[in-house]
Amino acid sequence: MNHVARIRKILVIVDPGEEVQLAVDRGEQLARALGASLELFTCGYMSSLETDHFLEEERLEKARLACMREWATRLESRAASLRERDVEVVTDVAWKRPLHDGILHKVAASQPDLVIKQTAYHSPLKRALFTNTDWQLIRECPVPLLLVKLATWKEPGAIIAAVDPLHTRDKPADLDHRILETMSSLAEAMSWTPWALHCWTGDAFDVDPEESERLSLEGYDTAHRERLRELVQKYPAVTADHVIAARGRVEDELCDKAADVGANITVMGAVSRSVIRQWILGNTAEKVLDRIGTDVLVVKPDDTRIRDRGEEEE
Repeated sequence: MNHVARIRKILVIVDPGEEVQLAVDRGEQLARALGASLELFTCGYMSSLETDHFLEEERLEKARLACMREWATRLESRAASLRERDVEVVTDVAWKRPLHDGILHKVAASQPDLVIKQTAYHSPLKRALFTNTDWQLIRECPVPLLLVKLATWKEPGAIIAAVDPLHTRDKPADLDHRILETMSSLAEAMSWTPWALHCWTGDAFDVDPEESERLSLEGYDTAHRERLRELVQKYPAVTADHVIAARGRVEDELCDKAADVGANITVMGAVSRSVIRQWILGNTAEKVLDRIGTDVLVVKPDDTRIRDRGEEEE
């Protein structure tokens, strides 16, 4: 089943404090390529208008509403430009803190197929500076999340996916398929070259317990390559010469290979750790996200559901 083919509604997070809105640009590009509609959403607050002993609550509420009206006016201005270019778009604003809670409330209410958000990028150091909001969304956003860092996408472009066919570190078996389906569909829609990468360290902890009992040390690398070949052969868009299997640290190999192939987006998976009952990324993936010089698309397993933020944890 093609997951990206189901993307018909894209939620774009618009930061009211940013003049350059890369997320809106990405949203327009993807909406055109995928035949999707856009919703521009601004969520925020001002601490000075949250509580002030010197102002009556009624006056505070009026000030908050005035602030939201200003946000709405800005969004509508952007939306008008998009409509002139035949993009279907609506807008919405909310007053909510913390920001990630407001965004997740919106996701639950709006039911988008993709969320796009701009993230800060410190180019002199070539290092992404992910905010707390970004990390919370990576952990908890139940739909694919595109974090935008690049000013422009390269043409002709490429897209690279990080997979783990031996399902180490308790990764759900379906997640690799969602990653590759997402990558393949985006590659087709954007006319990009798709790449698939799998890395392993060779350490004992890197092997699934059932696999470790039957594999000899000599057959370890072979097993990884065979599993990778079996996985990608179901995706004809990913040709044999665009499959990378390498021994090494993922945070090193993926960052290097993404740059080598000229990738615009890196597609990665998020894993669930039931012990703490939240979505998190493993330490390796966090290192990749902090270093990689591409936009990053985080994909969740197939059984992820959109939960209302007011709904109690089970």
